[in-house]
Amino acid sequence: MRYWSIFTKLLKTKILSTVVFNFRYLPFKQALHLPVWLYPGVIIKVQGGVKIDCAASPGMIKIGKNDYYPTTIKPVCNWNISGTVVFSGKINFLQSSEVYVAPNAVLSFGSGGAFCGSNFRCYCYNRIDLGNTQITWECSLDDNNEVIRIGNGVWVGNRTTILGRTIIADNVIVAQCSTVHGDYAQCGDNIILAGNPAEVKSDNVACIWDTLEEKQLDSRFGYSRTHL
Repeated sequence: MRYWSIFTKLLKTKILSTVVFNFRYLPFKQALHLPVWLYPGVIIKVQGGVKIDCAASPGMIKIGKNDYYPTTIKPVCNWNISGTVVFSGKINFLQSSEVYVAPNAVLSFGSGGAFCGSNFRCYCYNRIDLGNTQITWECSLDDNNEVIRIGNGVWVGNRTTILGRTIIADNVIVAQCSTVHGDYAQCGDNIILAGNPAEVKSDNVACIWDTLEEKQLDSRFGYSRTHL
């Protein structure tokens, strides 16, 4: 029954592209599990490397799936990987993502069920390390040839921009339309960041997010999936 469920879900992908990608860029034993699923509209060019440093499972990395949000106007994902992309767990990239990894650059995604919403933009020229981060729609990351590090349990509101030399600790909420640039790790965990440039608006906050359903929206800061 489990294998039939996997097969029916796989039928929604670009099956041939998915099979070719896995066996071309992953070790054979990992490729057998088809951990990377490519959906219609995905254009991906790999001149560097793709690594999975955890146990591989079918569809653990989905690129271009139409989930949670309405279909985008141009549901095309453009990925250009000249450096290295490292996956350490499950992650879902919705439609219309654009990812560029420069030669010798490293883009890594942590374990725990990370998520990148529609129209996600990521430009990695040096190094970007993301934990099991939830990034909503129309967010942008650009390391400006510096480093970006984001911890675990972080929720990033829509239309947020994160620039190089940014460090964010665990369990942090970043409000929508914020511009994040700087070392916020010294501010500790469980905080709310908001503004342009982002500042600490509240601390001692418990961040609870769920990959399958939205929680109540707080209009003061423009975030959801929270519990104060």
